[in-house]
Amino acid sequence: ILSSKEFPYVFKDIYTLLNNYYLIKYKPKDCPSKHYIDLNLDLILNGSPQLKGYATYDKSILNDLDLPGKIVMLNIEFDLGSYNVKEGSMPQLNDIAKSLKNNKKLRILISGHTDDIGTDEANLKLSEQRANQVKELLISMGIDGNRIETKGYGESKPIVPNDSDENRKKNRRTEFEVIK
Repeated sequence: ILSSKEFPYVFKDIYTLLNNYYLIKYKPKDCPSKHYIDLNLDLILNGSPQLKGYATYDKSILNDLDLPGKIVMLNIEFDLGSYNVKEGSMPQLNDIAKSLKNNKKLRILISGHTDDIGTDEANLKLSEQRANQVKELLISMGIDGNRIETKGYGESKPIVPNDSDENRKKNRRTEFEVIK
């Protein structure tokens, strides 16, 4: 622009150009997996009768854009002193299995944890059993066991202090970490 008198003409050009763009907002449905969208607009622009758009949303718990080191904490519950997964935790395990099926390149580490009740040795063994039990359940859902590593940490990594029954329940958990 050489003079301020040209501003109205420049802004008119910008405004005219912007009229050829459309912003479409779409909220994907709630689903714990990939969601595909095909969009067809019947518009006549410059002799073109139709515009098409495509999008993919990956709402999986884990997906192929996750970098190594990402940790997902799910509420996989165990009874006190047990490595059997509670039935209420199965939907979350199903979601993890779907994520791994949708993203074949992912490898994960399942780490098991306990509260502070019991000896250090017993808790370490129990945490290993919890991680292995979750791995076995994922294998039974069709996931290749070579994509899953396990490790038990016992009571060494609490997420909250072990000072109440509610907090101890939170520390009896498994975590899922992307390793590749």
